[in-house]
This record gives sequence, C-alpha cells and structure tokens, in this order.
Amino acid sequence: MTKRALIHVEDTDGIVEFAQYLTASGWTILTANKTEELLRKNHVPVTREMALSADIAYAHDISKVITSIVSTSLNSEVSFNQSSELIDGNIYIVCINMDPFYYMDSQRFDIKTCDYRISSILRYAFYNHENVLVLTDPADYKEAMIQLKTDNITPEFRTYIAQKALNLVAAYDAGVAGSLKYNTSQKKYFPTFACYPLKFQSLLKHGTNKQQSAAFYRLPEEKEYSSFANCNYTDLDYALFKDISLSWEILNNLYSNLKTQFTVPSTNVDNYDFTTQFTPLAGTVFTFAIKFGNILGASIATNIVDSYAKTYIYDTQHVEDAILGCSAVIDQNAATKIMEGKFIAIVAPDFTDDAKKIFAQNKNLKLIYSTKQNRSDFEARFVFGGFLIQTNERSLFDHWYIKTKNRPSQIKSDELAFGMLLALKTRSYSAILIKQNAVVGISQGCPSMEKALGEVHYHVTSTTIMHNGNADFNPTDNPIADVLVCDEKIRFGEEIIRLVNLGLSTIIETGGSVDDKELIDFCEEHNVSLIFTGMSHISL
Repeated sequence: MTKRALIHVEDTDGIVEFAQYLTASGWTILTANKTEELLRKNHVPVTREMALSADIAYAHDISKVITSIVSTSLNSEVSFNQSSELIDGNIYIVCINMDPFYYMDSQRFDIKTCDYRISSILRYAFYNHENVLVLTDPADYKEAMIQLKTDNITPEFRTYIAQKALNLVAAYDAGVAGSLKYNTSQKKYFPTFACYPLKFQSLLKHGTNKQQSAAFYRLPEEKEYSSFANCNYTDLDYALFKDISLSWEILNNLYSNLKTQFTVPSTNVDNYDFTTQFTPLAGTVFTFAIKFGNILGASIATNIVDSYAKTYIYDTQHVEDAILGCSAVIDQNAATKIMEGKFIAIVAPDFTDDAKKIFAQNKNLKLIYSTKQNRSDFEARFVFGGFLIQTNERSLFDHWYIKTKNRPSQIKSDELAFGMLLALKTRSYSAILIKQNAVVGISQGCPSMEKALGEVHYHVTSTTIMHNGNADFNPTDNPIADVLVCDEKIRFGEEIIRLVNLGLSTIIETGGSVDDKELIDFCEEHNVSLIFTGMSHISL
C-alpha cells in the first residue's frame, strides 16, 4: 500500500529537505502549483493533485481529498515503516501553510483570492489529527522526521502541531473577515469578536525590566508598513520598543496633518464664521526627543541641525538613552551634531552612508527606518478580563471658537497646530509652551490641569535659567513663550496669570470650564488670543 503525504506551502523554508526525506522513505507526495515546481526543480518526485490546482475547474475534487483525510485511520499497532499494513487511498501527512493577510485598504482586497480549499483541508486534518500528522510550521519538520524515522509519533507531538494548524486557520479566517470589513460602509464599527491575525515576529531583549520577558507580534500586512525595517528585535527591550513606536506614530501624525494644506472651520467672538488656514510644513524638518513615553523636546526648522539644536534644550546632562525622531533623511553634517547627544536610537526616513559611518562609532546606537505610514484605525490594550479597543486619535481640530477680539496671527496659528500635534501623543493632563516653532516648556502625565499649568511654568523658567544663566526675564521685549496648548479645559487661576506674565500671547484649550468667562475677560484685558476647540485630547 502507498504512504501518501499532501504538501502545499507558501512558506518554503525546510520543505525541500522534508520532502526529500519522505520520498527516500517510500512516501508518495501529492502537490501542485508553486510547491510542485519547487520540488520538481530540486529533483523530488511528486504526484500532481489536481484538487490543489489553481484551476477552478478542479475545485470540486477537494471533497475527495477531504474524504481521504477524514477517513484515514491508523491502528496503534500499525507502523509507518510497514506500508503493507496501511490503507490505500488514505493521507497520513498533511503539510500545509498559507500566509494570513489583513488588508486595511479595500482597493487591495479581492475575496476571490482567498483559497478556502486549503484552509478547509487544514481544518479537517486537525479534526483527524490523531491519525493524520498535520504540519504547518517549518520549525516542526525536523522533529517530525525524527519521530517518523523512529516510528514513534507521540500523542503530545500530534496535539502540539494540531493546535498550530487550527491557530493558522483561525488567523487566516480572521484576516479575511477583517479585510472584508474594510469593504463595507460600516468598517468603523467594532466587530462582535476582536480577531486579528497577529503573527509572532521575535522575542525582545527583555521586558520593561530585565526580569520580564517580551515578544513582538504584528499584522501580516504591516511588513510593508513597518517602522522597524532592518532592525534586530532582540536588541530592543519592551520600553525602548514602545518609545520607538511612539516616535513613529508622531512622525505619521506630522505627515497626515501638517505636511499638506489643511483648514479648520472657525467662529470669532462676534459669531462670524470663517476658515482658518494653516501653512503646510513641506520643506521643513521636524525633530523631537522621547524617553519612557515622555516628550523631552520638539522643534520645526528649515534644516536638521537647527531643528535639532532647538529640540536639544532639556536637561541633557542627566537624561541619557533618549530617542531622537526626525522627519528628514539624516546627512553627515546632522549626524556629527547629533552624536553629541546621548541617544540610544534614532528614528528617521533614511540615513546617508556618511551619516551611518559616523553613527557606527556608537555601537549601542540603533538606527530605525520609518518610511511608511501607519494606517491602523484602532488602538488597544489588554486589561483584566478582556481587551480594550478604541478608534485612533488623529484629528487635531474640528472647530475653532475664538473667544477674544484678538485673533491669532498666521504664525501663532501654525504654532498651535504644531503644539496640538504633540498633545495627541502626550500623556494627559498636559500643557505645552511653544516659541518660534520649538517646545520651550512641557508638562505631561499630571493629575490635573492646574498641576500641568504649574509644572509647565516651572519647566520653562528653569530651562530658561539653565540656558541664560539668570532669572532676569523681559517678557515684553522677548517673551519666553508664544503659545500655550492644553489637551483639556483649564480653569482661570494663578497659574494662567503667571504664564501670561512670561509674555504668552495665545492660548488654545477645550473650553467648558466654570471659569470660562473670567478667563476670557482676563485674556481680553491682556491682549491674549483665546481659542476653544470643544474637543479634548486625553491620552493615557
């Protein structure tokens, strides 16, 4: 009788060696399409199984294959090395894998490309895994050969590889369902079951702390949109990985919101409706520094060196192993300057060869390429007993309500947009002070907005003293800050008065506080532009 194995793989790692072993051991291999081409090219004798053919005319033959798999029965006393005792027509080995996908672009998804014949075979092979050896992971081929050779296939191994098969089928089905969702008008709605074909990518160096373990899983489609291209994951710990990911998200928000012309509907104090236009940032460079999810500094300038110089204003003597993000290709001149900093990673679209040579002097410095845009609609986290998911926060403003007679200038409006871009990814409550398109003060992760305003005042004054060497400010001639950006509503109090006394000329916040009228009157009296957005940007 014939020992038959069905092979159809997209991941071809190790398959030639495994097939060569099978044929040398007297097995007949059933296959088709690219797997058949690969095996024949490597002189492995095979039999074409038309049910696996790409020709839809043979699709009905799949029922015969499934029947053979389901009806396969292996007596515990029968040996694979005694083929005369095996039942002819049965399939004792199913070696199949396919790549799950998850298309968030409806134009790229075609339901006709989904080959449910293959996933159906796997499902039925799992059903009969006590009699059928079902392999989907190339990492298991070696152990399978050992157990076949010794004629001792253990129940534990059968169960182990069977659960992998069902796991692959579940991932494939989840990818199809998720991709199909993006072809409907209700793609923004939450599915009944949150199923995503997240595939194990790599172990990380360790968790947030050395005693913790960590790994990275990602969606199949994100191979094309990964911010971690050409990166050795085992060199990254969990905290560093999160900071790199945050850097990538900030760069994506910049590209999405500020690189092209955008507008926001606005209403002035006289209820006159108009449109506020923002200056596109094409031709400028955006840099920022991050440590443990905290934004340390950020700036926009006409070149990398100037932008970096205005970013690098924080307590650089005591803060080490920060991450630098940059929206432009880093060249030799910029690399020379950046090497003065104590960075552990740099996230940028690319690096010139000369820049790479300079950065290579620091063996611990990691260069992360971020060239594609993240298009995920959701963000999520595991919580006790479940999985929290929400839509991503991308919109800077829905509407501007200008509450003072004095409108912000074009320059100030652009600075407000820049500050709110940072507030989207800053832990709440936060307050950000901007001057000449650079962060001069920032507070984040505060328990209240009052605390955030107090801390940002302390930050900007201490930073100014650190760089100027004294506390003699002249806010009239040289304001310490131009604009204040808040991620929530604020109350009028001593904190606002102190900030305005530093020369502050524009404030943007959510609005809706019991002290709104007092704040409006104060801003009107001190010629400060005040804008309410009507939307908060709380970030955890």
